[in-house]
Amino acid sequence: MAEAEVKDVKNDNKTDDSEQNVEKLTTSGSIVMATKRNKFVGLLNQRATCYLNSLLQSMYFTPELRRGLYELPEDELGVAYLQETEELEKKIANGEIQTKEEDVASLMASGFSAPRVTSCANTCLFFDAKANNDVKKAEELLKSGKVPSVKKVIIQLRQLFAQLQNGDADSVSTKEITKSFGWLNKEATVQHDAHELNRILLDAIERSINDTNQKTLVNDIYQGQTIHRTLCLECSQVSITKETFLDIMVEVQN
Repeated sequence: MAEAEVKDVKNDNKTDDSEQNVEKLTTSGSIVMATKRNKFVGLLNQRATCYLNSLLQSMYFTPELRRGLYELPEDELGVAYLQETEELEKKIANGEIQTKEEDVASLMASGFSAPRVTSCANTCLFFDAKANNDVKKAEELLKSGKVPSVKKVIIQLRQLFAQLQNGDADSVSTKEITKSFGWLNKEATVQHDAHELNRILLDAIERSINDTNQKTLVNDIYQGQTIHRTLCLECSQVSITKETFLDIMVEVQN
């Protein structure tokens, strides 16, 4: 994973970089300091990913989200195992490593979540490198916590934000972040719904940080509450129903 210089600010309302407080971030094991930029960095379009670029830019311009992701320790993200998992994923794609569906189902039946069991990174690690296709051994490793969780979406999202803040290029690619979604090349040629993708991405972020010290980050930033009141026309009694949401539809007049 390439290193990028990263900064974040205490008050994003200021426009003068010289007046902003700069934070340190550990990236790939190194402490790096921010450099000052005088222009914005764009996102390259993968044929039909303009909707994705808009979503990523809106997330990037949410400083609370940026800062929360930057503050996640690398050991909690599994950065040290990123290269290993990518190499093992290639072996699965090439058919060099095969897992039985019934073995995966057996582990899920033991109480492990589908993302935990079926994600390529973890499946590769415990079936090939650690368990040698021994399902019982794989279950022991999962229960003992010895199978590292590589949070690829968070790792690549942080890296993309770092490049947008302090990269030298005029624009950067989103291929690494879409690869962390598990997308194939053809996915980039299909127009998807930005609203639906926003929900999927927020859910992926929330699941990835659920076992970290930032587990409430998504709800702290995006969660709101609606209150529905129902008035009985006969007795004038009002019943109240409360619901939480992470996004809400807003009507725009004219």
